[in-house]
Amino acid sequence: MNWNLDPSVIYLNHGAFGACPLEIINEQRHWHQRLESSPLRFILREIDEKLYESKHALSRFIDTDTNGLALVPNATHGVNTILKSLDFKPGDEVLITNHIYPACRNVLFYILETKGIKIKEIELPLGEINSQLIINSVMEAVTPATRLVMLDHVTSPTALVFPVTEIVKELNRRGIESLIDGAHAPGSIPLSIKTINPTYYTGNCHKWMCLPKNCGFLWVREEARSKVVPLAISHAWGKETSFEKKFHWQGTADWSAALTLPYAIRFFEKQMPGGWDEWMERNHQMTIEARGVICNYLGLKPICSTSMLASMAVIPIAAKADPINLGYNTIDRIQEQLYQKYNIEVPLFQWTGAHQLLLRISSQQYNTLSQFHYLAESLDLIISNK
Repeated sequence: MNWNLDPSVIYLNHGAFGACPLEIINEQRHWHQRLESSPLRFILREIDEKLYESKHALSRFIDTDTNGLALVPNATHGVNTILKSLDFKPGDEVLITNHIYPACRNVLFYILETKGIKIKEIELPLGEINSQLIINSVMEAVTPATRLVMLDHVTSPTALVFPVTEIVKELNRRGIESLIDGAHAPGSIPLSIKTINPTYYTGNCHKWMCLPKNCGFLWVREEARSKVVPLAISHAWGKETSFEKKFHWQGTADWSAALTLPYAIRFFEKQMPGGWDEWMERNHQMTIEARGVICNYLGLKPICSTSMLASMAVIPIAAKADPINLGYNTIDRIQEQLYQKYNIEVPLFQWTGAHQLLLRISSQQYNTLSQFHYLAESLDLIISNK
């Protein structure tokens, strides 16, 4: 397998935007060529069938039905779609945790400003986190005003696998809707939406499934589909139109990333004797070993058990945040030093629930343990000189 990564950079940040093998990029180029060689023929006569093939391949991979499955650009798009579709009333309560992805928190504050909802943020401190604590904390926060519980499946800022199946089961029993942000789940942990059975689930294919960018999905449970509206109303819109068709065409777009889904799923399945399960387990085991390397070298303690890890891990390090601006984004000065001086790409950030900087490592098949040893040594040099 050939990864299309700059060999001069040690890339330990797969969780941010993923990375795509050349074989998948070439498959995307094939679809680009088909589109641009005859745009009208492809869009008018061919693309519907091919997109349905992609949806069927994806539905098998995430274990769900295709009728409630829509292809969207990314999980943030999916979260926006649900939150902007729901008929919130002033005073309706939305429960989240302090581990929420910042962009999704922003959407909620937009809904607060426009519809007058209440946002209840549950504090889950890193030092004592475990699955039962998460379950208890979420369910104890539910009130008669709770309209929606919005949770990450694998958290972005803290890299924890949340026990969403257990929480959703109890929410369903109480008749409370759930929105699961699975941005980091597909391809990093075995995923069965049928088993979780949330009201809404959205995820990315460009991260741990390693597809090209601009490939995500949104799934909605049958009884909720009639109230979900695409962000863009287009040709397929109509009161009697099925959920699937409403999302099938939202204007001219580049669908080449989504069209690689059947090929990409088969491609990765063949890379190891145990298929996707072995692929994900290898990434998980390397994450555990890499966390151990860094913690041992820097004298730090893990924040959670290995059962709460997927293909990423977060480690609080003994340094104060020192943010610098890069365009619309803010990164820590240590992160920039690691990149500029040691050619290491890895995120460090100040999280709202921690008083220390958090280092988030990602493990993908192109990574080696020696890279994490080098990261630990480089971090130690930077921190000791501050």
